[in-house]
Amino acid sequence: MIKNHSFFSKSIVHYSLSILLLVLCFTVIRLFLSNYTNKSNNELNNDKSSISSHNLVEYTYVDDYDPKSLSGLNNSTLIYEYMDYNFNHIYKSLVETPMDKESSYNKSIKLNNTFDLPRFKILDLNDLEKASANKANSIFVSFNGNISTNFIYKNGEYFYYKNKEPFIDLSNNSYLKVSNILIQMCDEEFPNNHTVGKGNALLFQGGKFIEIKWDNEIPPIRFYDKNGNDISLLNGKTWWLITNKNTSIIYN
Repeated sequence: MIKNHSFFSKSIVHYSLSILLLVLCFTVIRLFLSNYTNKSNNELNNDKSSISSHNLVEYTYVDDYDPKSLSGLNNSTLIYEYMDYNFNHIYKSLVETPMDKESSYNKSIKLNNTFDLPRFKILDLNDLEKASANKANSIFVSFNGNISTNFIYKNGEYFYYKNKEPFIDLSNNSYLKVSNILIQMCDEEFPNNHTVGKGNALLFQGGKFIEIKWDNEIPPIRFYDKNGNDISLLNGKTWWLITNKNTSIIYN
């Protein structure tokens, strides 16, 4: 009996080629997915924010003119400042790690729920130095003539001055310094961090400032430059002042 060995040989070859093609296809797909994932991760890392609402805890401080009432502000990632409808001087602090009770000297500190924030891209200091912007080493903000907030730019950061005196956080006995200052100008008489609307704003960083816009018609709030591009922040603390028409703002 003569067997058709060539038929079986061809079948085996075809089967082997099919398996090889499948392996190659799976390999190509895995490489593609791996590259895509790495690219996506890199884009996320490059786009990550110096401020993110993820895992942040919000504390509310009411200034009662006692230095202890603001202890713990130095732990902040972001600090809001504004006057409320009772003319209280409010500071809201977002921190990554909840503070110990020993760090809180005042009962006016309350734990609130975290809320969504805009996603700011991180700005490289070298890029900022090349950017065309006006210089501003001193910032003076007066809310009602009696309460003032001042900043002096030194050694790459803005030192916070309260009522013309450098502020020292008693929780760690150190000066309070920030990398970015946002001043949001509102039409509302008593604006806060949830104010809806749009208007003008100022951004100070690296000893320079630019005029920008804010829009919170549809939260989260957005800050953008004259070209419509979202602003970027330097890595570090950010101070966010929310002001009305009666607020005096001077910088030089």
